[in-house]
Amino acid sequence: SSSIICSVTIECTSVLDNTDKLKEGHEEYVPSDGYIMSSCSVTIPNDSTAYDAVKAACESQGVTMNVVSSSYGKYIAGFNNIDEKDCGNQSGWLYFVNGSSPSKSCSKYKLSNGDNVVFSYTCS
Repeated sequence: SSSIICSVTIECTSVLDNTDKLKEGHEEYVPSDGYIMSSCSVTIPNDSTAYDAVKAACESQGVTMNVVSSSYGKYIAGFNNIDEKDCGNQSGWLYFVNGSSPSKSCSKYKLSNGDNVVFSYTCS
């Protein structure tokens, strides 16, 4: 088939336990349950990457992205004004596909039909 369906979740629940580390003025950006997006289904072209999926999901849900390009590929530094280092020096966004953390950039990781993509914010 020429397209695949994937699910995208973006969560920063770890921030809820680390509000003392959160950059001043950022409380308003943190959803009360920690979920910026929960299991948003996207239909994307075959051969799409995890980056393509999260970009499509964010566009459909009105979520802003802070994307940095590097030699390794695109890197997502933030969603909805919650950026890396906003909740401690080591804080930032990691991504998982079907529960595993790929060792390459989300813009280089090709998805398969039914994949479950989760972007998760870590504070440690």
